[in-house]
Amino acid sequence: MSDTIGEEPSSGATAKASSFTGIVAQPQLPHNEVVTELKVIIWILIGLASVFFTLRIYCKKSRGRNLWWDDYMLLISWLAILTSGSLITVAAGYGFGKHIYDFPNATFADLLFTLNLSGSFSTLSAAWSKTSFAFTLLRISDSGRVRKFIWFVIISVNVTMHTAAILMWLQCTPVARTSNPWIEGTCWNKWVIVIFNSVVSAYSGMADISLAVLPWKIIRRNTMNYKERIGMLVCMSMGVFAGLTSLAKTPTFPAMADSDMINTVPLVILGVAECAVTIMAASIPVLRALLRVNRLPNASEITQGRIPTPTTGSTLGWQDEEAFAKELESYSPVKISMSRTPTSTTGRSWRI
Repeated sequence: MSDTIGEEPSSGATAKASSFTGIVAQPQLPHNEVVTELKVIIWILIGLASVFFTLRIYCKKSRGRNLWWDDYMLLISWLAILTSGSLITVAAGYGFGKHIYDFPNATFADLLFTLNLSGSFSTLSAAWSKTSFAFTLLRISDSGRVRKFIWFVIISVNVTMHTAAILMWLQCTPVARTSNPWIEGTCWNKWVIVIFNSVVSAYSGMADISLAVLPWKIIRRNTMNYKERIGMLVCMSMGVFAGLTSLAKTPTFPAMADSDMINTVPLVILGVAECAVTIMAASIPVLRALLRVNRLPNASEITQGRIPTPTTGSTLGWQDEEAFAKELESYSPVKISMSRTPTSTTGRSWRI
């Protein structure tokens, strides 16, 4: 990462980069690599995020729903993590995933530039994916205090994470020295970036967890039955896993100050994981809504009154079902329409 080159060219990462051959000649040094594992893991994560995001968009378009701001923010976040993953793959081609003394110094500057760019896209993707979920919460919240809190989280997360992405490029003068340690100039103490990024990551994780808890306050007074309410709340609280991923990433930032760049691989993987998990978490409520509405009841459920029909002794009455549809419509891609056309089974029917 860029912080590994915050020293004078005669020491640290630069000294290692300019003396690879002599170091390799020492047999006691390890020569393991994790290039393949790195690429496999990040693309599995990005692939899963892509599947969830694609299904989210498909659910909306197949139901004739227009995309909203939360969808567009998630689209930008997804494109950013795709770009980050592609740049990590390019960096792996330059030698990232190997010990610093096992790849040629001819590509060292290209490697640093590619990794810095990848880190910036990863940071921005995380900020935008959190913003997307926050926008979704804004749509279903009618409490002034809750909405103010959500806006505070949106603004603070974006300010801190965008600042982290920008500082990655401003830590050295001239800026080119950030990715090329052979250019004369000065850099900040490498621990400035390490500490700042660690604080931002911890705050980001706490923001994710706080947003994941908010649905319990927003939806708890809904008139739908207990099981449906819990199911919706659990789906909308998946962001807690994104928060835990961000918190797990925090202790890995000191590796940025290490001269051997192989030690930053866990940081890079967790950075991608944070974005991927957030995208998946933001898509799950939409997918659950589609499955919930498209599922057809079987005969035993109808006779036992285990589906939400108005007259079969179910857990949801007609008014509750209408309230459920209205609430679901406010944030999901599924548009429910109901009719009270008499049927032989219930005297009323509801259609989707």
